[in-house]
Formats: sequence, C-alpha cells, structure tokens
Amino acid sequence: MMRTPEGLKKLLAFRDDQNNDGPGNRGDQGDDGSFDFLRSLIQQQAVQRGGTPGAAGGEVLPEEIQAGCTAVVALVKGSKLYVANAGDSRAVLSRQGKAIPLSFDHKPSHPVERKRIESAGGFVSNMGGMSRVNGNLNLSRAIGDLKYKGNKELHPKHQIITAEPDVEEAEIQPGDEFMLLACDGIWDVLTNQEAIDFVRKGLEAGRSCSEVSCDILDHCIATDPKESRGIGCDNMTCTVVRFKDRFHSTG
Repeated sequence: MMRTPEGLKKLLAFRDDQNNDGPGNRGDQGDDGSFDFLRSLIQQQAVQRGGTPGAAGGEVLPEEIQAGCTAVVALVKGSKLYVANAGDSRAVLSRQGKAIPLSFDHKPSHPVERKRIESAGGFVSNMGGMSRVNGNLNLSRAIGDLKYKGNKELHPKHQIITAEPDVEEAEIQPGDEFMLLACDGIWDVLTNQEAIDFVRKGLEAGRSCSEVSCDILDHCIATDPKESRGIGCDNMTCTVVRFKDRFHSTG
C-alpha cells in the first residue's frame, strides 16, 4: 500500500480522521506529527528528484521512504489468544509467574529466514557477533524497509525482508495473569523470565499496568551509553495487558 499514491491518500485520510476524533480519543490527545512527517518527507524527496511537491498522488511517490518497523499484535477471542509477530518485537505470557513465549524473533541467522533472504538475492553477514541482512538490518522481517522488497518477480512473503507474520495460538488457562508486549529495546536488556518477574512484582505491589510499563522502561534504559556499550540505548515500547479477574495480589 505504501508504494502507491492511493496508499498515501489513505494514510493521510487516516491522520485527518484521528485529528478530528471526539474528546477522549487519540486525536484529542494531540497529533504526534507522524503523518505530517511522512507527507513532508515524501514531498521533500519528490523535490529532490525534480518532481512537484503537490497533494498526495501526482508526482509524489512514497516508495522512496526506506524506514521500517517491527510489529507484534495480540487478539483475545473467548479463551483463545492469538499473537502475530513480524520482526524482533516479542509477546510473553505470565502463567503463574512462569514466562511463556507467544512469539519468536525473526533473526537473519535462523535457517528458515536465511534461506528466504539468500533465495531472494540477499546475503547474511556476521558483524561483531551479530547477523545482519546485507550488512545492515539485524532482523529479517519488518513493515516498511522497502528497499529490501523491490523484486517484482517475487511474492511479498518471499522478499529479502518480508512483513509476513508468524501467528501463534494459545488457550488461556487458569493461572494466566498478564501478557507483556515489547520491542527489542526491552529484550536486549531482560530475558523473558526477568521481564515477567519485574512486571509481576510491580502488579503485586499495586502498580497499574501503565505504571509498570513506565517502570520497565526506566529500568531498561541506559544511564551511561558508553559504559553499557549500547545496551539499553535502542528504541523501547512496552505494553502490559492484565487479564480481567485473572491476577490477584499475593502479598
């Protein structure tokens, strides 16, 4: 969708819808400027190519944007829990305090990922003990990153980098307390179990999900990037989802 002028129109229309929401909705809380940034960046690139920075469509082509992001999404339907993941964001369930992984990171070193990358004409290199796609990305699936998706002879799921998610299904059981969804900046610092222990301790102390989310970000962020050698310096997002009537304080 991002490759087409029509797709850009939809993105801009979505931005306008958000800005016009009623009180209490996202639009009322202030636009973070993401869509304005997207539009201005596309228009700037059009000018650099000698195009016309007009409205969406026309000469403005969004395929020049090369940024990307990962995504992890969870859906609860009845007693079923579905998690879709593309990239190295991660979802973890707390089952009576035990960390249960609900997603698995997409890394270039994984045999399945490496096979797709190389079959699409890419390569995997080892740099500083970390596998990278074409000497750059240290993940193998993402939304965006369009320069790795330009082979028109291949289906999107067969590109060097794909947004095709893996979907995990789980049955919610008695003792399932909460779920943690977070991007790789958290998992660079904490293991699955360490993160679950941290969140559980906060909830037991009476902290809200929002407060615990802030706590874990404060805990993971580096106070001295040089000393930590970059650990705790990556982007961080975190969401704590508590199952209704399924978590009770133990002290």
